[in-house]
Amino acid sequence: MPRHTESRIQQLCKKAVAAKTPQEAEQIVPELREALHEHIQLAKESLGGQASTISTLDAAAAKQAPVRKVA
Repeated sequence: MPRHTESRIQQLCKKAVAAKTPQEAEQIVPELREALHEHIQLAKESLGGQASTISTLDAAAAKQAPVRKVA
């Protein structure tokens, strides 16, 4: 998972908590929402790639597995 989005989310959360007024915190929300959306999209893409790789490796392993004869 890309660390830059995690770091950005943490930074924005700290900034929102440190806000002196509710209006100041509310100004951060759209940027935080965008960072969360980006992080979720990257996570979905990463998991999709991992699932595809696992599927490919499983198929390759199945082709190479020796056939056992049952007596």
